[in-house]
Amino acid sequence: MAGGAADEPQIRVDPAVHEYQPDPLPRPLPRPHGAGEIPSPPIPEELLLDIFRRIPDPTDLVLTSAACVTFRRLIADRSFLRQYRKLHAPPLLGFVDEDEGLQLHPAERPYRSVPAARAVARAGDFSFSFVPAPAPPSPLGCHGHF
Repeated sequence: MAGGAADEPQIRVDPAVHEYQPDPLPRPLPRPHGAGEIPSPPIPEELLLDIFRRIPDPTDLVLTSAACVTFRRLIADRSFLRQYRKLHAPPLLGFVDEDEGLQLHPAERPYRSVPAARAVARAGDFSFSFVPAPAPPSPLGCHGHF
């Protein structure tokens, strides 16, 4: 065996292809025979409503309503929202002090609403500085009949 090059397979490189390009999509794994998708049993709406009523944070309730159309329909229903508000009081954000120019004093621990209260205190303008000041009164003429 002289040279040994005749025994090795020859790799031909196409000059038009400059780099290796893998397959664009991996092949899906074959399913075993007899395996099919079993649909999950539907959850009754009464059970879903009971679960949603137990969600303590309104933010989580909003996120839940964004999960699917059915959840949104159930949560946006007026009767559900009334029941939810009866069970979960609105969070305490703080107290407005009129003596200090309508400044908000945010809630502090042990309230769970401390982060929201601080955000409202930073962002809120309780002095209503954005409302234009009333124009000074202009002199009016009075005509009286005696």
